[in-house]
Amino acid sequence: MADNSQSKNGRKTIEDYGLHRVPAANYSNVWASFIDLDFDPSASDWKSYQILLPRENSSGAKDWKELTSYAVSLSQQAYVTFYASLAVGEDIGAPRLTQMRYHEMAADNIRAAGGDDALKTVRWLCFWSIINAYAGDAIQEVFRRAGKDIADPGVVEVTPADGPGFAACFEANPFTRGVHSFLRHYAGDTGGAFIKRFIFISEGDPELHMITELGRPPASS
Repeated sequence: MADNSQSKNGRKTIEDYGLHRVPAANYSNVWASFIDLDFDPSASDWKSYQILLPRENSSGAKDWKELTSYAVSLSQQAYVTFYASLAVGEDIGAPRLTQMRYHEMAADNIRAAGGDDALKTVRWLCFWSIINAYAGDAIQEVFRRAGKDIADPGVVEVTPADGPGFAACFEANPFTRGVHSFLRHYAGDTGGAFIKRFIFISEGDPELHMITELGRPPASS
């Protein structure tokens, strides 16, 4: 049984929930096209991992369920989620496969790569090849408001200056909400990071991606 008690430093880790982090294949040749507009997918320090849930299969043998896969680069100040499935289905309130929340998992994964400094400097939070139906509908609405068709390759950027358009990004998109939750729970750890802009990318529906660029308050003199 997983020990969900707080770690000594008050932070919960992958291990606290009985999960395992294992190295995974490098996907940079697959997702290079969607992030090369802002940072270098060929940087030598990209590392990819899977988070696995141990379980027993129908025959009673030990098996593993993939909960998420991701890549992280300290030089590029970036964290990319390739896949995330922490519940049974996509509906709100669906039974969870783990009690660990996405914001906790992302924070622990980033910290595992570079310690506390990695959280204070992370700039890019990315989601590659989004298949969640709610997120897809929400991104389609973002494109519609921008006068674009999600079926056509294109990019839409949304910033806090867009007011209602920015607020609308959070209405039904679990990934924008996940970013907001991450920043809310780890405000101190991230140095007061805030959402500078969302970048929504369509390579032709259903190839949808999302990048969040983070900003931080200016250092006090």
